[in-house]
Amino acid sequence: MNQSKKTQLQQYPARFVERKIKDFVLSSQESRLTFLDNYMMFDEPLVRFADGDDTIFSSYKEIIGPVHLTPREAMAASFNKTKEELPARLSVISWILPIIEGTRKSNRIETNGPSRLWSHTRWYGEKLNEKLGEYMVKMLTGEGYMAVTPHWQPCFPL
Repeated sequence: MNQSKKTQLQQYPARFVERKIKDFVLSSQESRLTFLDNYMMFDEPLVRFADGDDTIFSSYKEIIGPVHLTPREAMAASFNKTKEELPARLSVISWILPIIEGTRKSNRIETNGPSRLWSHTRWYGEKLNEKLGEYMVKMLTGEGYMAVTPHWQPCFPL
């Protein structure tokens, strides 16, 4: 990463990360159904951030079950560290890949199952989501940050 980008990441981390996610999705060939005239599957991603120690994550242990990991627990397990060995502040990056209107419309008219466009978007969209997670982890760890996508870790309960 060149110095200008590194400076942007350090000075404006949320803006930098959001731009990286949006650029990846909007420019990636995986965002398109190449076998359907390069049909674009998603609109611009929605990106938000949360404090990794927000109490809402602890409440999931009651709502979902005690097996649910908080971000701090997931990060500690992924890096084989104690929760206390982690940085004082953790951030959770969340993104939504909004399905493009044409696909939503095609799905609305179906009565016996999902539309073909919806099925393709669901299948290939998850492949894109995996690549995006991989890209973000690689980019952030390459800059010296601890980053993980918990559901791809052995500690993640299925």
